[in-house]
Amino acid sequence: MGFEKKILDVISPVLETGDHVEFYNGTLFLEGVSDKTGKDVYNILVNELGKDKFNFNIYNPVNGFVVDFR
Repeated sequence: MGFEKKILDVISPVLETGDHVEFYNGTLFLEGVSDKTGKDVYNILVNELGKDKFNFNIYNPVNGFVVDFR
């Protein structure tokens, strides 16, 4: 849970009211977030972890992203 808490703490400043963010089986789901928030989360993760440590994909065409960590 330490890794998950660290990630949630790092991305929380860019989340907006109504954004739903949770980990499930080690995968981070971002639901109801704007494209801007998705891009901000991506940039934060790149700065924190580097591009080669995760995959960032759209899983729902209406404001949904999924992040798989390596």
